[in-house]
Amino acid sequence: MVKTITEVLAETGGMSPEATREHILAHYIALLKVQPRDSFTIEMDIPFGPHERNRLDVHVPKAKPAKPMPVVMFVFGGGFVQGQKNLHGEWIYGNVPDFFARNGMIGINVNYRLAPEHQWPAGAEDVAAAVAWTRKNVEQYGGDPSQIFIMGHSSGATHVATYALRPELHPAGGPGIAGVMILSGGFYMTPETPEPNHLAYYGEDISKWAHRNLIANAQWGDFEIFLSTAELEPHSFNRSFTAMLDALTQRSGKMPRFAEFNGHNHFSEQMAIGTGDRQIETALLDFVRSVTHKKTGGTRP
Repeated sequence: MVKTITEVLAETGGMSPEATREHILAHYIALLKVQPRDSFTIEMDIPFGPHERNRLDVHVPKAKPAKPMPVVMFVFGGGFVQGQKNLHGEWIYGNVPDFFARNGMIGINVNYRLAPEHQWPAGAEDVAAAVAWTRKNVEQYGGDPSQIFIMGHSSGATHVATYALRPELHPAGGPGIAGVMILSGGFYMTPETPEPNHLAYYGEDISKWAHRNLIANAQWGDFEIFLSTAELEPHSFNRSFTAMLDALTQRSGKMPRFAEFNGHNHFSEQMAIGTGDRQIETALLDFVRSVTHKKTGGTRP
């Protein structure tokens, strides 16, 4: 019987955060290794910009539907200062585009530049460049350039949200996305007690942080939004979730879709994608399919 994340977390007892994360990672990699991977192909390390980290992987279903497929681009987290799109071989974070490819969509795994060498808004600029590449090239893989969804977790969620919600970062024609999925984004900034990774990305000149604060400056455009948090998150991420939900609702007069993933913590939610975790997977698929259906008026994929 597959253990629940609550059972896995109970096994960690008094482990350090690093040991807890490794225990959760081992649990999910074991689950991901038994998932079928023969229904799609992967083209890896395609350049979308000049920097060596401007690379992406395209996960494409072998069985092409009659209509062009929706596209989901995933941006990993790492506190702005670390991480790779394929951090643990083909399993993490390739599990996310694998999942969407298994479900009749194009999945794209995106790398980006890191702080402190590359500070705000470098991450969002890399998302912009990856979206531009995708809009230009995804048709050759069977994807629909009018149905691009950008999805990120943690600092990756901050980067996709910054691109989506800051119009000054958009090209002339707008952001070029149908939707954005923001999983456990870290938006809440504390200039009075700055976190080291925030100093690395947002810069040591605290006077600039008011302009760089996404919650205070977010503007919702012509696309759909899905926000999520995890039940067992650190408080700062839950606070970011509620503050962003409130800001977007007040400013736009409409509410984004949102979810709290019960039993999950900050590490487990993105690792669970593609393992059969129906709570998370159903929420993500339903969002993409409902937006696609609404915009195209066709049959949900």
